[in-house]
Amino acid sequence: LPADVERLGALLPLSECTLLQTDPEATIAARFDEIALACFEQIQAIFRDKPQGKVLLQAVVGSAPDQVLLAGLAGILKTAALENPQFAGQVLIVPAETTVEALVTRLEGERARGKDTLVRYQEGVRQVVRWEVVHAETAAPASAFDDRGVYLITGGLGGLAVLFAKEILARTKEAKVILAGRSALDAEKQTVLDRWRFGGRVSYRQADVRDFGQVRQLVAGILHEHGRLDGILHGAGVIADEFIIRKESAQFSAVLAPKVGGTVNLDEATRGVALDFFVLFS
Repeated sequence: LPADVERLGALLPLSECTLLQTDPEATIAARFDEIALACFEQIQAIFRDKPQGKVLLQAVVGSAPDQVLLAGLAGILKTAALENPQFAGQVLIVPAETTVEALVTRLEGERARGKDTLVRYQEGVRQVVRWEVVHAETAAPASAFDDRGVYLITGGLGGLAVLFAKEILARTKEAKVILAGRSALDAEKQTVLDRWRFGGRVSYRQADVRDFGQVRQLVAGILHEHGRLDGILHGAGVIADEFIIRKESAQFSAVLAPKVGGTVNLDEATRGVALDFFVLFS
């Protein structure tokens, strides 16, 4: 609540507290995009102020399913910290019932640590993400792809899409791969597909994952033609590399759209499909 934010600010000297609210009726993709853009613009403002000392941005999110997705903001904060050594960022996931006083204790404790970008407090326990080495087994792992499976790969004929399409086709006997991209199938793309020599096992469909109607039609067409859909590899994306301080808000939103909105659209369109896997790429 706004009153709580004012109280929080009063209890945290030398800090600025802001409440980011979105329309509860909006889609989860729209809400994520709006908050991510607000954080991005806040980071830009910090960079442009050219701080003389260290600046810590802490984003607090709730633990409800539609809120915990905002843990994805940690990626923006990590990028910002790489670009500016004066900046550090953290995402704190806390239970909805956390009091203002308890939150102050958490924020001050994390400020003292200042190392972990993503922290979750659950039942009074502090949890952080850590990589763990998993030693490979000596035996060859079982294939993730069914010999008669049907797989959708977004990203057209981009690098990731081509890499995984060839992998699936090479490792299976009869599996089908459908490549989906924003642009139409032209002679150049058809020539590339013909060179693969996998016959009718690979096809191309034009669809923009940012448009739910097109995604729904794409999935329905696959199910009608093949009677099944076993897995999705969502590799579609827009590249607009630029330092945060020089990046336009429109560019930022354009990069998010296929990743965030596209993921939600694919998930919604396959809600009734028993997928073996749904793989996402950053």
